[in-house]
Amino acid sequence: MKRKDYLSPVTECFTTQSEPMMAQSVIEGKGEDFGSFDDDSPTSAQNPSSMWGTLLLLFVLVLSSCAGDELSDDPRPTPVEVCTTAFTPEEEAVVRSTVDPTASPVAFSWQAGDQLAVYAGGDASGLTNFDCVQVDGEDPSLAQFRPNGFNLNAGASYYAFYPYNAASTDKTSIDISYAGIRQTADGTYDHLGACDYQYSVPTEALDGGESTHTRFYLKHAGCVVRLRISGLPAGHSFSNLHISSPKLISSGTLDISADEPCIKAAGSNLPALDIALGTDGEGMKSSADGTLTIYTMMAPTDLKDQDIFLDLRSMGGSDLSAYSTSCAGKTQMAGRAHGYSAKMNPIDPQEHHYVDLDLYRDDGTKILFATELLGTDTEHPHGLLYAWGEREAKSVFNPENYLYTQTDPVAAAWGPDWRMATKAELQKLAESEQKTGYTWTLEDDAFSVVHNTATLRIPFTPGTASWPEVYLWSSNLQELDRSGRHAQYFSIKQKSKYDDMEFSISNIETYNGYGILPVYVGNLAN
Repeated sequence: MKRKDYLSPVTECFTTQSEPMMAQSVIEGKGEDFGSFDDDSPTSAQNPSSMWGTLLLLFVLVLSSCAGDELSDDPRPTPVEVCTTAFTPEEEAVVRSTVDPTASPVAFSWQAGDQLAVYAGGDASGLTNFDCVQVDGEDPSLAQFRPNGFNLNAGASYYAFYPYNAASTDKTSIDISYAGIRQTADGTYDHLGACDYQYSVPTEALDGGESTHTRFYLKHAGCVVRLRISGLPAGHSFSNLHISSPKLISSGTLDISADEPCIKAAGSNLPALDIALGTDGEGMKSSADGTLTIYTMMAPTDLKDQDIFLDLRSMGGSDLSAYSTSCAGKTQMAGRAHGYSAKMNPIDPQEHHYVDLDLYRDDGTKILFATELLGTDTEHPHGLLYAWGEREAKSVFNPENYLYTQTDPVAAAWGPDWRMATKAELQKLAESEQKTGYTWTLEDDAFSVVHNTATLRIPFTPGTASWPEVYLWSSNLQELDRSGRHAQYFSIKQKSKYDDMEFSISNIETYNGYGILPVYVGNLAN
């Protein structure tokens, strides 16, 4: 039966729908092809743009199935057929299923130990796992799954989801997360299967005489994204790629009982992904031509007309972003492979100065504060205001225009020798007011602290109350706030020249606009 592809009318999520494909038997049940990357790279001619197919074809043999109101005690074996495309996994692959995005078409396979979640239909809440106990050595698209002591009931409908999660008992709200992705080497992709979320529309169990059986047609809830990054020094080690965009989904939920299942952002969603690179402590090295090829899975999202920001962090040193760039987003569809190409720009370390107030962190290292706030120039002598985690300054701050790229704007603007001050470092600055040898004064437009011959001048924050005050972001999010929507800030207040100064560390929503005091973390020997 020829497959037809349709674009979903759903605007929040982007999926492809397909006409059901019937598997004739174990041997004849082959999966359809997945298309190659819709790459924007000029070197991608070998992979012309095309759509992934959305069905997987996998043969599963089950002895029994889900618990629930309509489940019977029928002791007969209950074979279940499901389908996928064939792909031989790499020898050392350790993820639950294996994705090969370099194949044309993109290919998937299964491994022993994979677990498929099966839900009873209707009002039943039964959930059980089918364990993959054997993969066909000649055709890894064929496998055997076995459940744990349950039977299918003829005439009842069942849903399937991958991977199995014992906590996801509600098929209308299955947790999806793209956190914790790690790629161990340049161009490898054996990490993708761990977050390749798949689901099946409900299918009816049939009484075949010898056994009760059904067939699941698994679709991908997400998409594969390949990032080809150039402009890097050859053989340099990197520890992390930070990807951010206003509508990007890092965590969400999936309702597989919906007519158009798609991933929707959860309340705790942050529009950013962090891809850990290399093995712990060693990082991932760029190739001889200064490029990196990085793969990730993403939720289908309309990123068209949106910028995607990329920040690449080096191993060692301050571990701050030394390279950054942005590229135009696309409408990312479920079951498709999307390719991006971007040339990284090394952050130009401008000349900035620090002041030594003889203050130290708890580990004994010296704290060196910048002599100016971020964004200071002749037009902006008080510096500029930034929402927490955003690289660009602005003048209007509200939840609607909050981008939250989770970038250190100091490192992005001044280079890896500088970063935002932490809560602890700002606290040390406040504690100096009680120390002998430190003199704090209120000037016409700034607070100043003097120690020996060193002076740190902190201008008032623009737009503050009738009596000027200072508000500075720390680099720390609010402790125990799982939403990630509150950060800690440092303030200095004084009602009049005759009152004592008030120093405090507080929490506020990250979309607000405050100043930033950089600290120097470079090599003092230079």
